[in-house]
Amino acid sequence: MIIDAKPLTSGCDPVRLVINGDGSGGQRHFLGSNGQWSWDGKQRGLNRIGTALRPSASPNVAAAPVAPAIVPAPATSPRPTDNTKDLLAALQQQVDELKSQRPAPPAPARARAGVPRLTARALVIGNGKYTSFGRLANPVADARAMAKKFESFGIGVDLVLDAERDDLIKALNEYARKAAGADISILYYAGHGVQVEGSNYLIPVNMRADGITAGYVKLAGISLNAALDYLPAKTRLVFLDACRDNPAARSMSNTRSGAVAAGLAPVSAASGTLIAYSTRDGSTADDGSGPNSPYTSALLQHIDNPVDISLVLRQVRQTVLRTTSGRQEPWEYGSLVGEQIVLPLMAR
Repeated sequence: MIIDAKPLTSGCDPVRLVINGDGSGGQRHFLGSNGQWSWDGKQRGLNRIGTALRPSASPNVAAAPVAPAIVPAPATSPRPTDNTKDLLAALQQQVDELKSQRPAPPAPARARAGVPRLTARALVIGNGKYTSFGRLANPVADARAMAKKFESFGIGVDLVLDAERDDLIKALNEYARKAAGADISILYYAGHGVQVEGSNYLIPVNMRADGITAGYVKLAGISLNAALDYLPAKTRLVFLDACRDNPAARSMSNTRSGAVAAGLAPVSAASGTLIAYSTRDGSTADDGSGPNSPYTSALLQHIDNPVDISLVLRQVRQTVLRTTSGRQEPWEYGSLVGEQIVLPLMAR
C-alpha cells in the first residue's frame, strides 16, 4: 500500500510511504523525512508523533527512498580574526583609561577635610555696660554674633551678657559642668581687660574704676588663669577681644605691690591651649565704629573657612592689619597638639 502524505503543518516536507498490509486495526509506525508518524487503521489517518533520527524498527513499515531534507546550518557569529581581537583589546584599554581619569564622587565635607568627629562647647561673654569703666558699644553685639556663629557649627553655647562678678563666677561653674566630656572647650570674651603684675584679669561690669589699685583688681576682677581652670577639655581655644582702650586703666596708679597697666600681658599656656588676643600684648584694640569690633568682624569673616583654626587666625591677623592700617595686630600664644581643628565641621 502506497500513500502520498501532504505536510500536516507549515514547514513540513511531503513524504512517500509504503505500508505492508491493509493497515486495518491498531497503529503502524513509520518514518518520514520530517518526523515519525503513525497510521491509525480504525481512523484511517496519519498522526505525527515525534521526530525520528533513524529508520523505524517496525517490521510492517518501510520507508521509500526520499530526498533528505535540507536543514540550514544554525547561524553563528563569525570567529574574530586576530585583527579584530587586537581592536577589541585596544578599545577596552581606552575605556579603562577613561574610567581611571573620571573624578571620584565628592566625599562628605568632614572626609574631605580629614577632620575627626569632635565635640565642643563654648562660653561666650560680652561685657559693655560698665558702671565705672568706660562703656563699650560693641561687646554685646560681638558676643551675640559669635554665639550665633558657634551654634551654626553645631557647637553648644552658654551666652553671658553684661555680667557682674558673681554672674561670671556662676557662668564659669555652669559651663564646666556642661562641657564635661567635650573634646574642645572654647572661651570667647569681649570687654575690658587689664594686667596686674604680669597677670591678666577680665573686668566685670560692676567693678569700680576710681582709685583702683592692683590689690583691688586681684579681688574684684576675674583672673584669666583661674578662668582657664574652668575649661575642662584637653584642647582649649580662647579668643580675647579684651584689650580695648580704657580711659580708667590709663589713669591707674602704681602701688607697692606692682603696676596696673592697660592691655594684656603675654601668657604662657599649657600644651593643648591656644589663646588668641585681638592685639599684641601691652597694646589696646579698637572697639570699632561698625556693628562689630575690627577683630571680631575679621573672626566672623574667616572662621567659616573649612581650614585649621591656626590658619584662620593668620587670615584674621592679615584682615585686622589692613582694616586698622597697621595699628592693631592680633597675636596668639600657646600651641595645639593632635589633629587639625576645623570649627565649621564640629558637631555638638
